[in-house]
Amino acid sequence: MKPKIDSGTTRREFIEQMSLLGLASMLPLSFFSCGKDTADIDYQGSGLAPYKVWEEMLMAVKTSPDFLEGRMQTLIKNGNPKEMLAFVRDEIHLIPPDAGSLRNMAKLMMYGIPGILRSGFATPREKAELLSQMLNQAGMEAEVVYEETNFKEEEIRNFFFKPFERKFEPLVNQKIIDRWQEQLQVTPNKEQNFQIDATERESKDLASHLFTFLPQMQPNRVHKFNFNWDNRRTPCVKLKQELENKYAHLFDSSVPFGFLKEGEQAKTKTADPAVFTDKKVEITLSVSKGDIEEIEIVKGEWPLQELTGNQLVLKFDSGLNLFQQLTTTIGSLQTFTPLLALQSFSMEIEKIEANSYSGKTISLQGDVIDTEKDEILVNGIPLSIHPDKDLQAKVKILKINAIPGKYPFVKFQISPEDESGEMVEGLSASDFNIKVNDKVVTTLMQNNKKTPKVILMYDASLSMPGSYYGENMTRFVTELENQILEN
Repeated sequence: MKPKIDSGTTRREFIEQMSLLGLASMLPLSFFSCGKDTADIDYQGSGLAPYKVWEEMLMAVKTSPDFLEGRMQTLIKNGNPKEMLAFVRDEIHLIPPDAGSLRNMAKLMMYGIPGILRSGFATPREKAELLSQMLNQAGMEAEVVYEETNFKEEEIRNFFFKPFERKFEPLVNQKIIDRWQEQLQVTPNKEQNFQIDATERESKDLASHLFTFLPQMQPNRVHKFNFNWDNRRTPCVKLKQELENKYAHLFDSSVPFGFLKEGEQAKTKTADPAVFTDKKVEITLSVSKGDIEEIEIVKGEWPLQELTGNQLVLKFDSGLNLFQQLTTTIGSLQTFTPLLALQSFSMEIEKIEANSYSGKTISLQGDVIDTEKDEILVNGIPLSIHPDKDLQAKVKILKINAIPGKYPFVKFQISPEDESGEMVEGLSASDFNIKVNDKVVTTLMQNNKKTPKVILMYDASLSMPGSYYGENMTRFVTELENQILEN
């Protein structure tokens, strides 16, 4: 079957047009070409349009040669070790296991097999592991070994900088396109064009903007790399074929299948067990109110191989059940819990849960609500969360001062007093019922204790000594405020 997509169309353009199809936009007929030898193929998704069509589009994308997992499975099914070697050696980019050198290149892995197939990049050891796995899955007996080589620096540079070409050519014909357009009710428009920043102007503008956030020395720092190759431990794959040991050399494409780089006189030895790099990705989300110090509300850390090929999503949970979600307007929501959720098609659900993190709840006004302990803390102040009928019975007078905020929020200063006019402390939000037009509204209590009014006066002039001036004075006032609140 011959691919039927015009040359020059990229995966990015195709995916962008898929998205536009889903939005019932117009797909130009010139995007695809038809010929007399158009392959008689079709895709059958499940369900109804548009979901059925989107599913079929994903099926089509997976027929492209640059869908590496599909390529790997096809090669395993064909069972030709020469073609498997060519795929791993010539179609997977070689990367170092370290930012500055090839140290531990014989055993270090970064992404793992799923990550290699998703990214197209592999360390020297990962190339050997990928090929060994493919050969074993094809029914051959294969293992990773070390071979002795004699590579010079220029040869090693070529391993990393040689050109790669991965063609985006999914098997799609005009018949399929016509059916997709009909099911999505899309009207073709031959004049519509899709601009994909071909000059990279937007990318360069973004890069320049990001550089402004770096220390001045960083953009001008020259990155040096040590190309010293471990010639005594070059990863290689040994397999048995027709009761004979053969070798698959993974780096120099001039070495034929079955042979080592240095020929028959070259020595091999058992490889060390592969290990993953200790590189980790850490993400922290913080909030701040005005000039107050940032407060961390959620933090997660993942080994590099756990994220590669998967997806990490930042979500905010409203804390509502399904019924409440259907009956609550967006404008009524005022508290959210941040979640760093790992998503993966291949990982077990238990591992996904272990690699996802839930943070502290935060209000739209910047109040941090910590519910991890037995009591609720709002901005560090403990609050009761259970109604207390005995305290309610003590309340004889209820004074309320309403302070309007940004619509639709209102702040209430509530003073519940007993018969003698003393404040009744310790009431929780659940002890009160607030309605607007007979509808109960969501409330957040910030404090349920007597709040002393403390005025801090300090000298901000240049006459103050250095230890109490500028940032030092700001730090002193902040610490003093915290001590007052604690006590």
